[in-house]
Amino acid sequence: MALDAGTIMIMPTVVMTVIIGVGNIFMMIRDESGSASSTLGHGASALIGVGILTFISMNWAYFLDLINMSNSILGNEIVVRIAIVLVAALYVHIHSGVFKGARGQGMHETWIHSLVLGLLIAGAPYIWMFVGPMLPAWMQ
Repeated sequence: MALDAGTIMIMPTVVMTVIIGVGNIFMMIRDESGSASSTLGHGASALIGVGILTFISMNWAYFLDLINMSNSILGNEIVVRIAIVLVAALYVHIHSGVFKGARGQGMHETWIHSLVLGLLIAGAPYIWMFVGPMLPAWMQ
């Protein structure tokens, strides 16, 4: 199961990062009016932060068990997921502001884009429960 605290999930994190990253690029194409190379460059560089946040989201129960903090506020799944959504949305929106697009400084991503991406990252363990069984064994 995706929320099991027993093991760390590497390959599922990579697969979900790629899925979320491709979705991010499709949303960026709709949001932005920059050149294709700047849009793809922005999407590729955003994969690093998306990957780190997805890794945290997919392995939160493992880290909580590791540091023995499951009885604190960090042990509340809803609080953690809301925090991940907000941190991811802020990261995406701030990251979009540093790239130069056709309309001047910043890639002009909307807050909806940032929040949808944050929801995908925070919901990655639950999405994996549906996506994982459909993939070949070496991807699981």
